[in-house]
Amino acid sequence: MRQEEMVYNCNYLISAEKVPSFLSVFDQIQDSLKESGWMLELTGPWPPYHFAKQGREE
Repeated sequence: MRQEEMVYNCNYLISAEKVPSFLSVFDQIQDSLKESGWMLELTGPWPPYHFAKQGREE
């Protein structure tokens, strides 16, 4: 378990042909934020059902 505070969590569904471009931009952003103390983490791919909830929340 991480000790750092998470400030943003998001999901992106990207077509396979655009993944290399996305990774390139991600690396550029990650590099530009390192000096200021931000850490970005990229995980996945995750299956589509990972984003869905079962049942109704009350």
